[in-house]
Amino acid sequence: MRTFRGVAEMHVSAYEAGWRNEKHRAHWRSTLEAYAYPVIGDVPVAAIRTDHVLCALQPIWTEKLEAAARVRGRIEAGLFYAAARIWRQGENPARWRGHLDYLLPRRSKVATVENHASLPWQQMAAFHDGAQSDQRDRGPGARVCDPDRLPQWRGVRRALVRNRPQGCRLGGPG
Repeated sequence: MRTFRGVAEMHVSAYEAGWRNEKHRAHWRSTLEAYAYPVIGDVPVAAIRTDHVLCALQPIWTEKLEAAARVRGRIEAGLFYAAARIWRQGENPARWRGHLDYLLPRRSKVATVENHASLPWQQMAAFHDGAQSDQRDRGPGARVCDPDRLPQWRGVRRALVRNRPQGCRLGGPG
């Protein structure tokens, strides 16, 4: 009898060689350990149904939305791994589209996103000058992005210069 915990560990072990970030590996295991295994860890992988997945996700869906979304994806991946190994059959009860999206509220409805205000164009020259002085303050060899050396910033700067109001001067060289 293959349990979800055993199959999920096999899945992580199979994929972790391709993950370069050690934190990513640890996070996969810790989120499954914290949220999935207490609910479905000992359940035979062939017996996992939608109710099992919901029992794992509902307590954290509104409070820890990012973690819940990742746990859902990791449960789904573990169940797909089991299906590929022919240890379970049928639809994946952790899939979002056309299944859990009818049972759980969308992420955008649970957590409102507050975007930061954009910088007014009148302040862009001062911002650019400040960024350049920060770069000079850091000294030689500091790995700070120099907008004048990036091709995509050159085009932005040209557009700003071309479209500036009469009498407005952009700071910095050029």
